[in-house]
Amino acid sequence: MVYLGDNVILEGVSSFAREFEEGGYDAYVLFARVERPERFGVGVFDESSRLRGFVEKPRVPPSNCALVGVYFFRPSHVFRAVERLRPS
Repeated sequence: MVYLGDNVILEGVSSFAREFEEGGYDAYVLFARVERPERFGVGVFDESSRLRGFVEKPRVPPSNCALVGVYFFRPSHVFRAVERLRPS
């Protein structure tokens, strides 16, 4: 799990961790619906609601689903994901 330090999840992340484990996903990203998505990084989804990417503070947001800053990865994928992180 990668949990960005400037976020607080009041209910904790154990239920999300359990869903990730039980779902057999390679990666799992938390989102929150927001009123002003242009102020956040947001998810880009296809017609079947499958995540296809992210856009940081878009002028025309492709969704109202803001990245929360909590990411789950399988061990085989985590190192590649962490290597791609850049300071913001």
